[in-house]
Amino acid sequence: MKKIALISGISGQDGSYLAELLLSKDYKVYGIERRVAVENIKHRNSRINHLQDRITMYVGDIRDYGRLFQIINEVKPDEFFHLAAQSYVGDSFKDEDTILETNIKGTVNILSILKTVKPDCKFYFAGSSEMFGEVLDSPQTEDTKFNPRSPYGISKCTGFYWTQLYRKAYNMFACNGILFNHESPRRGYEFVTRKITNAVAEIKLGVRKTLELGNLEAKRDWGYAGDYCIDLDSLILTNRGFKKRHEISVGDKVINFNIQQGNWEEDTIQKIYDVPFVGEMFYFEGNNLSFRCSPNHRIVYKKKTKKHKNWNDLTWKETTAKEIYKMFKDRKLRTKYDFCFPGFPGYNKSNEGDFKIKDDMLRLIGWIVTEGWLSKSKKIGGGNVLGVSQSKKKYYKEIKQCLQRLKLKYREVVRDDGVVSFLFLSESRDKILEYFDSLDIHNLSSFIFLLSKRQLKILHHIMMLADGSYSSRGYYSKDRKLAEDFQTISALIGYKTSFKRNKVGSYIVTMFSAVKKSKNNFIVEIRKETDISENLWCVETVKNGTIISKKNDTIFISGNCEAMWLMLQQDKPDDYIIATNTNHSIKHFLEIAFSHARLHWKDYVVVNPKFFRPAEVTSLQGNYAKARRVLGWTPKMSFVKLVKTMVDNDLQVLKDKLYGKSGDTRGY
Repeated sequence: MKKIALISGISGQDGSYLAELLLSKDYKVYGIERRVAVENIKHRNSRINHLQDRITMYVGDIRDYGRLFQIINEVKPDEFFHLAAQSYVGDSFKDEDTILETNIKGTVNILSILKTVKPDCKFYFAGSSEMFGEVLDSPQTEDTKFNPRSPYGISKCTGFYWTQLYRKAYNMFACNGILFNHESPRRGYEFVTRKITNAVAEIKLGVRKTLELGNLEAKRDWGYAGDYCIDLDSLILTNRGFKKRHEISVGDKVINFNIQQGNWEEDTIQKIYDVPFVGEMFYFEGNNLSFRCSPNHRIVYKKKTKKHKNWNDLTWKETTAKEIYKMFKDRKLRTKYDFCFPGFPGYNKSNEGDFKIKDDMLRLIGWIVTEGWLSKSKKIGGGNVLGVSQSKKKYYKEIKQCLQRLKLKYREVVRDDGVVSFLFLSESRDKILEYFDSLDIHNLSSFIFLLSKRQLKILHHIMMLADGSYSSRGYYSKDRKLAEDFQTISALIGYKTSFKRNKVGSYIVTMFSAVKKSKNNFIVEIRKETDISENLWCVETVKNGTIISKKNDTIFISGNCEAMWLMLQQDKPDDYIIATNTNHSIKHFLEIAFSHARLHWKDYVVVNPKFFRPAEVTSLQGNYAKARRVLGWTPKMSFVKLVKTMVDNDLQVLKDKLYGKSGDTRGY
């Protein structure tokens, strides 16, 4: 059964990213949204509009115990992510009652109801670096004492301690996440980072002239809120063929690479990741090879040494795409063939042996997908006519003997040019069509992934006789899907291939000799792409931790690939700091943001005392060592890249407003 998650504050920056993550992990996602957010259409649609058909929303206020009880009792969540809060620190000095009611009473309401209705629900409370306030030591860890300097910070400390209380007193799975400043293009305009990047865009495009701010020396630990993977153009090999992201679900069977045994085998998807990514991408290129992934995507490889120059003497290793890129840049370490990557050892289906289908039926299927046809009978009520044609000068006898051994009923029609058409009678037609997924007989059925290597070779051989040439080792078809199916069968047998289209429109699959060298992939160059902003995806599998992907008609094998969610997946509840272990002043943020737009910040920024807090917090910096050790979490984006990404987003958003929409508007 799918896990059920309930998110308070789902329409905010963190809630939108979390909802995307949970949906990628096949959760049922429910959200609680204040009525004011529902009435403000622009605010509501800004971050979760693209998810509306995949999540269920409840209108409610966490301050309203009765309504909250009704929602939780109806949803009965497995995991509750409490993100809702009045989170603008400056306003917390002006409206202490709202802070008390929302941030403190709202948190207690949720914990109390969960204890009554769903005590086994895992609970996450979103703490804040503002809890540390005027810090007593730096960087801050989970053991650093709180010293808040704002009503907001005090309210978060209270929620933190209530969460700990329910964990200890009632044995509930309740976790605290102490999140330091985390930014993204989805940040609200009331926060200083978004205020700056939005102002940069408006000044650059002539909408405003100045920006007023308070303390420019205040330092914060700023990280990216959306913290692999492969691009959406890449397909992954399943037991139904190469499939796109939307065609794959948790529990589906995939074919991937067993690093220890060095062969392809069946595995199961246990998680799917959909990641809105901003940063660098790496493009792997080689002879009939094209692969594109994020920096932390795992790459499987072998590297020759002075002692071991035979690939068979080496074991497969793993590293990240970024590290492989660094190694390739060091020309002293390599020639282009000093590294190899998994290739085409063939598919080890299982120990079950052959699939239950006669060899002659496989041969017939090979002839039908290449030389067959299915048409509507011209007779009233005649149904579909299935036939296969072949010249008497070629393989007529082979097909006829095959049909006779299968005891199929048919009639022959001989054309003037000597070509014979075998027309199957209805009973035999229906028996043959049972082996196809649809009435498109030029589309091989997914049952080919149940075939043994011996059976695949039979089908492969017939397709080569019909449409191929053994002398040129090429297969030719005007049907792209059929050519793709042939390429997949070739790969399952153990052939490396190339895929091209010639001038007359035919698709050509060329097989390379199945010798030792062709069983590996060789990368000639790796290119780094910068300033990338797009959605990526990947899967996590049960056994092998690898994927076989396809891009630009070439096949590549690699490894496969989240802090609030990770906390609730541990055996025991605990508290964690999520930060970057660095800090930067607002002045530094200004310098990067304005210079990225080719502006000088001092020409436009005015310091206004009214924006200073009554009690300033000068510096915050979080140590994420525990989250790295226990959760395996690390920050993914640099501070400079984060600032530039936010500026680029706000420039695009404003251009869309002024000149008409042309891109993503989730940053509103």
